[in-house]
Amino acid sequence: AALAGEGEEAHRAAIAVNAAALLMLGGQADSLAQGYELAQAVLKSGRAWSRLERFAVLSRSGEDVGIG
Repeated sequence: AALAGEGEEAHRAAIAVNAAALLMLGGQADSLAQGYELAQAVLKSGRAWSRLERFAVLSRSGEDVGIG
């Protein structure tokens, strides 16, 4: 539910805190605060769920998903 922009705010916040660190380490955010805001925006929009679904489809198809 949280990845689709639904559910408890506390759950989305916990996910966003973890995602913020990954976004910063991956060079997508300059700070934890920026990563947190980006993650919150993606979660609230529901785009996180659609990205996960797309990743699942690609991973089953054997296509290069662009990780690593």
